[in-house]
Amino acid sequence: MIAIELPDTLRQMIDARLDNVERALIVSGTNRIDRRQIVSAIEDQIMEMLSQVVEEEPTRDDVLSILAKLDPPEAYLELSNVETSSFISVNCEGRRPTQVGRLPATKGSFNTLAISSFVLTCIAIVVAFSWWILGYLGLTILFALAVSATVCSTIALCQMQMKQNGQQGRWMAIIAISCTPVIALVSWSTFLLMLAG
Repeated sequence: MIAIELPDTLRQMIDARLDNVERALIVSGTNRIDRRQIVSAIEDQIMEMLSQVVEEEPTRDDVLSILAKLDPPEAYLELSNVETSSFISVNCEGRRPTQVGRLPATKGSFNTLAISSFVLTCIAIVVAFSWWILGYLGLTILFALAVSATVCSTIALCQMQMKQNGQQGRWMAIIAISCTPVIALVSWSTFLLMLAG
C-alpha cells in the first residue's frame, strides 16, 4: 500500500467508508478472509488514487472526490461468490485502480416465482373477461389461476424478503397478490348475481 500521511479527519472519512463496505459484505454473507482482502484492496485503491491526484497534503475535497468515484457500500450487498472472487483476484494483480476502478453495481436476477405469478395474473385477466363464454368451466379455471398466482406471489415475496440478494420482480408479485383475488371475487360475484337474477 502507498503510504500517504493523512490528517486524522481525512483518515476517519476513509475508515468510515471502509467500515461501511465491510458491513455490507457481512450482510451479503462474504466470509472474513474475503472481506479483509476486499477492504484492503479498496484501501490500496483509494491511497493510490490520492497519490496520483494530490501533489501536496490532501484536502477534504480530494478525499470526497475520490470516494465519489467508487461505488457506494450498498453495491457490495449484492456480491455473489463469483463476483467476490473476481474482485479479489483482479485487485490483487497489481493493476491500476483506474482499470479495476469501480466494482460494478450488479442487479439481481428476476425471481422466477414472481414472473410466474405475474403471467398467471395476466391469464386470469383474460379468462375473467371471457368467463361468460366458457361458463362455469371458465370460472373454475379463473379460480385455479387466482389461487396459483396468489401462492406463487406470496412465496416470491417471502423469498425476496429473506434472501435480500437483490432479486427483482417484487412489483410483479405485488400486482399478482393484489389483483388475482379481486378478479376472481368479482367474476364469481357477477356469476352468482346473474344466477339469482
